Amino acid sequence: VIMGVLAMAGEFRNATAVATFLAAPRRASVLGAKLTVAALVGIATMAVSTAAGIAVCWVALRAYPEAVPPVPGTFTNLGIIAVVSGAVLAVIGVAIGTLVRNQGIAIGVTLMWLFLIERLIVVFWSSGGKYLPTGLITGMMSLRLEGSDKTTGISLDTAQYLAPLPATLLLLAYGVGFGALALVTTLRRDVD
Repeated sequence: VIMGVLAMAGEFRNATAVATFLAAPRRASVLGAKLTVAALVGIATMAVSTAAGIAVCWVALRAYPEAVPPVPGTFTNLGIIAVVSGAVLAVIGVAIGTLVRNQGIAIGVTLMWLFLIERLIVVFWSSGGKYLPTGLITGMMSLRLEGSDKTTGISLDTAQYLAPLPATLLLLAYGVGFGALALVTTLRRDVD
């Protein structure tokens, strides 16, 4: 997400947006190229980080022979989920960078949303939180977590999250929706 924000909001921060849009006067083409490149970078970043995580997991599992082996296909599914979520989150980042042109504010708001607001929504309103990007990624992974903290009374139960296919489709819809919003905004706003 942050790389996507930087790809677009960085143009406005560094005052290169005018030159970019003058060099290619079709704003839709420029935005399409940025969305495509951001999606590819998101895919590459998530592929590398997921491969590193899987390698560490494989080494850790070999160190504990009594551990239950992973279900066949777990690592393949995790790789697919990582690629899809990386592409969509990067596209959302470009859209946020288009909508909020101030790079610092765009990054701050995005991080606050991802690490604070969305987490609080998931904890305190899990039936609605399952439709947010983090909840959708959890649904894609078919993670089934259940537990509660006795001191705070906060509980977490992911059994009601969406199944992998609907979660994936809704996450893709988020990407398309944010991309369309960025396109409409880019076509209507002045570049300064």
